[in-house]
Formats: sequence, structure tokens, C-alpha cells
Amino acid sequence: MANKILWIKPLDDVLGRKTALKKFMSKKGTEYETECVPQLDAVVVGTPTEKKDVEGRVTGYSYQIYDAKLDATFSISAPNLLEGVNFKKVAFLDVRGGALQSKPEGWFAASKVVFLQQQNQG
Repeated sequence: MANKILWIKPLDDVLGRKTALKKFMSKKGTEYETECVPQLDAVVVGTPTEKKDVEGRVTGYSYQIYDAKLDATFSISAPNLLEGVNFKKVAFLDVRGGALQSKPEGWFAASKVVFLQQQNQG
């Protein structure tokens, strides 16, 4: 059987930042390795919204951000909620993402989000 041609840019091309290979644990408990951006600094341009599973439990939060390096806005998910984050500089840690058939922008997720000044101090 012939291979299919895929036209997908790697994460470093999409976000314009260097990536590193890192191991993660899936929600199903399977370890996997993928490229991630160790730190993505951005400005949150709205109030984070809850992400819920089928039972209605909160699984994380979606942040609408502005990335000055790309001059672009997009959504990124993180497991933790930052209060009072609207129009504040934050750092998303271990950002990964990919293409989706149903959404041309794709998806982005981070292991954690912190206020930028906290990240610089720690």
C-alpha cells in the first residue's frame, strides 16, 4: 500500500521557537515522547474558560492568548487556573500541539501556566 502525503508543519515551525524532546504521561496512563516548547511567553487576552470531561468534571482551562513573537492570537490549554490573568504576561511550560481535521488552527496544551514574573524568579 502506498504512503499518504501529509502536509503538516512541525511544532517549531508553527510556533517559531526551538523545541525539545520530552516524555509525558497520557490521561490513559501511557508514556509517550514528543516535541515541546519548554517555555512560551504570551499575554492572556480574556478570562480562562473551564474544560470539562463527559461527566462534567473540570479537566483544565483554555486560555486565549496573544503571542507577540508571531503577532497572533490562539487558544492554549493548561491544567491550572490563574486568577486575575486578563491582559497579564504569562509563561506556558512544556507546550505541545498538533493539527486537527475539524479545526484549522490545531490544538495547543501546556503542562502548566504561571505568571511570567514568578517564572523568572523561580
